[in-house]
Amino acid sequence: MAFRRDVEFMHEVEPGLMRINGQELDRVVKLIETVLPDLISLPAKLEWQSDAADLCRRRLGDAETLAHELREAFALAAAALLKYADALAVAKREMIIGDAANSKLRDLIKDIANTQSKRVRESEPLSQWEDLRESTSWFDRRAEDDWQDQINAVRAEADSLYYEAARAYSRVRDTEREARDDCIAEMREAFRRLPDFKADSNAAEEIIETSPGVLVEIGEAGMVNKESRLPGQGAVPVFGVDGADGVSDIHEDLRRRVLATSGNVPAEWDPASAMYGKYVDPDREQEYKMAWIRTNQELIQASAYEYGIPAELLAGIVYQEAGGKPPVADHLADWMRRHGLDGKDADDTSFGLMGIQVDTAAVALGYDPAHISDKQREEIITSLDDPRQSIVIAAKVLSDAKDATDFAGVDPRQMTSDQLNELAARYNGGPDWNKPIAQGYASNFESARHDVNIVLYGN
Repeated sequence: MAFRRDVEFMHEVEPGLMRINGQELDRVVKLIETVLPDLISLPAKLEWQSDAADLCRRRLGDAETLAHELREAFALAAAALLKYADALAVAKREMIIGDAANSKLRDLIKDIANTQSKRVRESEPLSQWEDLRESTSWFDRRAEDDWQDQINAVRAEADSLYYEAARAYSRVRDTEREARDDCIAEMREAFRRLPDFKADSNAAEEIIETSPGVLVEIGEAGMVNKESRLPGQGAVPVFGVDGADGVSDIHEDLRRRVLATSGNVPAEWDPASAMYGKYVDPDREQEYKMAWIRTNQELIQASAYEYGIPAELLAGIVYQEAGGKPPVADHLADWMRRHGLDGKDADDTSFGLMGIQVDTAAVALGYDPAHISDKQREEIITSLDDPRQSIVIAAKVLSDAKDATDFAGVDPRQMTSDQLNELAARYNGGPDWNKPIAQGYASNFESARHDVNIVLYGN
């Protein structure tokens, strides 16, 4: 029998992320398959004659062999990850069953458990019931004697819930462990099958960049070939810029592109205006929210496309967040938390138009939130305080949230209302997106969708 502590890590596991990695490898396989016919036919089409003609044919043959071997290795790896993703989804469903029974058991025995020793009180419900249902020492008997009637009264129901939860957790453990072992073995085999070849990547990059028309042709091929990017993932972002002052490549690239654009944005509310709009004149707050969407609709649509999310989702989040507490309140809360006056972690402070926490933005921008420097933190907050950068960062946060779901590969144009609402809840609640506050946020998002779309699309 397994306890919850044995499989608690499953709450951090996202089958959708594993699946999208498998799909990405499968996409590479399909890309290779699209070029194989041309590689196979090229040697026979070689018409020019020179001393290097035979060498050219051999090199073309090497390229064909390389493509076949890469395809075989990537196909094996893709299948391994997709199979593991399916097993994780099964394990997550079993986890829900176990947690439901575990929660019912906790409620059933909590009054009795609270009368026991600190060790028992701080144990999980399965351990508590094991201790209560059978006295294993003189101390147990002394602690439980006065509660035997109550223990016996719930014994049958508690035993049923105990076995339901423990068996579910055992299935979680066994399913994940067996699938993980298989996946590791298959991934090792896939790695073994990768062809052993060497290439000068710097030289290849220089050839591509300096050969006339090659980059244009690559771009055109990417637009035509549906396998150039997974469905629902948007355009390929431009990365690879060396960041300054320890700024990540993703952050530096985003900042460079946003700051290169022009456009006026509505002024942030001052504290008096924020209070007045929120509590005295709701119509004014509504106009203010819509002004943000109207003024930034091009940026919203471009950012949504780039990160593979619906524009109405990003615009709906803008609507939810604009007009909230003024920026000065964010910085005051941050100051208090950094000086230990609030009792909360300073990186949990939300900044900017889109109300994004520092640690959430750090992950989206490619940092390790547990190890960001003071300078990096300052740069993150500066970007969040810029409304236009904040919108793009929000798009990245929503994209990352989508990648963690079972609908990660769904085209943005085909996403359902339930899927949009889930992403809105994930934006607000993170791992606690199923809780009432985040679900209320999603309900507010849904109720405003009609008005948002009129502003965003004019219909």
